[in-house]
Amino acid sequence: MISVCICTYNPKIEVLERTVTSILNQDFLSEDFELIIVDNNSATPVSDLSFLKNDKVLVVKEPEPGLTAARGKATETSKGDIIVFVDDDNVLDKNYLKIANEVLKDKSIGIIGGNIYPEYKHMPEKWFFQFEEMLAIRRHAGTKLVMNQSEYYNNLFPIGAGMCVRKELIQSYYSTHLMVDNYIEGRKGSDLSSGEDIDLDFYAIHMNYKIGICPSLNIVHIILKERVNFSYISKLARSSLKSTYLVDLKWSKIFKHPVFDHFKINLPNLLARTTIHKIFSFNKAHAIKYIYFSNLLKYKWNRRQEYF
Repeated sequence: MISVCICTYNPKIEVLERTVTSILNQDFLSEDFELIIVDNNSATPVSDLSFLKNDKVLVVKEPEPGLTAARGKATETSKGDIIVFVDDDNVLDKNYLKIANEVLKDKSIGIIGGNIYPEYKHMPEKWFFQFEEMLAIRRHAGTKLVMNQSEYYNNLFPIGAGMCVRKELIQSYYSTHLMVDNYIEGRKGSDLSSGEDIDLDFYAIHMNYKIGICPSLNIVHIILKERVNFSYISKLARSSLKSTYLVDLKWSKIFKHPVFDHFKINLPNLLARTTIHKIFSFNKAHAIKYIYFSNLLKYKWNRRQEYF
């Protein structure tokens, strides 16, 4: 059985309805999956929404704020041996669950993801497309399953939108691994921190599960106007770097090397990149890169003894 889990906080109602509809209309026997909505303290309870009053939908509440806590609640509530995490602005292809179910018949596979294509409600300016991946856009060629072979983060690491996880793996992650001193926090209110999905990927590798990408799995990510402006992307750049820093700090101790390539860049190189992007920061793309590299320089300086 598959448990499809949507963790949501103050969702856009019309977008969430499209997400739910795409799940309920899957080309997959309805008795073979359940849909769980975790309401993470929305101002208006999502259980009041008419399109969720369906025998196939279970709405539960998680009072502790943050995506990591909400996914923990979803895991605890789920009945399936496979959990598919879907964001509240995702639209799944009709065959998503059928393909995921087939792939995960291989018990050695712990996590898979797929393609995530954008549907922009407002066409972004040209500079934005350099940073499109920051909004969880992923494009993988071909149709065959490709497995990750590295302890370094790369584009074969599944990310949260549409992530398909073996339940025994994520149960172990929450019950025996994720503690106060190594807790990686997901999105929390207006905070754009992340990293919880990549943390789970590294845990899967550590526990000798395979992870990878199946390009036949396709999702559309609905992206609203407020997410394609300079202010939002700048904030996201800071938050995502902080998240990867915390994940790297954790897993570099286990794997005995930095797990993100950008933490391997030496200090003189980082200083040069920061300076160049500051000079040209009148350009929006350079301004965002300046924010990113200047903060990376600070993190790297603070951890210099680990790399030199």
